[in-house]
Amino acid sequence: MRGLRFGVLVAGATIALFAAATGRAPGSAVPVPGLGPGTVSTIRPATVGPGATAGRQWLRPGTSWQWQIDGSAIDETVLDHVTNRLKMYDVDLETTPAATIARLRAKGIYVVCYMETGGWERYRSDAASFPVRVLGATVDGYPYERYLDIRQRAMLLPIMAARMDRAKAKGCHGIEPDLDDTYTSNTGFPLTMADQVAYNTDIAALAHARSMSIGLKNGASPGGVFERAMVGITDWALNEQCNQFDECAGYAVFVAQHKPVFQVEYIDEGATTLSFCPADNAANYDGLLKASSDSLGAKPRKACRLG
Repeated sequence: MRGLRFGVLVAGATIALFAAATGRAPGSAVPVPGLGPGTVSTIRPATVGPGATAGRQWLRPGTSWQWQIDGSAIDETVLDHVTNRLKMYDVDLETTPAATIARLRAKGIYVVCYMETGGWERYRSDAASFPVRVLGATVDGYPYERYLDIRQRAMLLPIMAARMDRAKAKGCHGIEPDLDDTYTSNTGFPLTMADQVAYNTDIAALAHARSMSIGLKNGASPGGVFERAMVGITDWALNEQCNQFDECAGYAVFVAQHKPVFQVEYIDEGATTLSFCPADNAANYDGLLKASSDSLGAKPRKACRLG
């Protein structure tokens, strides 16, 4: 199953942990200066002006990486044996202590922090900040999560900006924005690809304003139209199971712009390194074999190349 969300694994424990939520009234956050609602009328490849990337720390193809968002203590040693000097570690924003991130950074590891941008999670510490009117259908298989009405950017962007502030304060180099392609889902709202691109553009601007990179999470589309729209907005991509579902081709636009594609297949879905690594290597994607999308723990971790 694609699109792991942290809460399904630890919802009970996390709800108890965050029972004393922020207490802020829904919608009470202040507006984000300079990020108006905006519109996108057509879908076309996005462009970034020469000044927009100033101060960003770049990831690039050929990066050895790890993904652990299972709620357990981060295995800080899992990349120690890797001789490649380019390393990335993707961890959960809220549950990973700043001290852990600092230790990973001290090893020269680029730290990406996971947060949902298109869904509401009942067990998160800022859950009370979301106005009820932006909450849509329950995410299939995740009873404690609901889709967001991403058209309501004036309400959502201040909440996401506050999360980005926490990410920056914790030392995150980049952001993994989950549920950033919900225009294809049964959200309860009539979302379009144009709505998605507009929202993702504003979310990316929040990250870039804080000198953090941001990826495209999944988002494979027929003919690669969504990937082409997002490649100029985002700095890398993270995909689950594109080999299994024969939808990897659209990510080639990232590699063409020297942006990495972090790609994952799962053992419980029948994948082996022999079944997909040759294709990932040929495409210059950084492939990883993990146990299951429902158990993104530290191990097993088998990389297609570079350890």
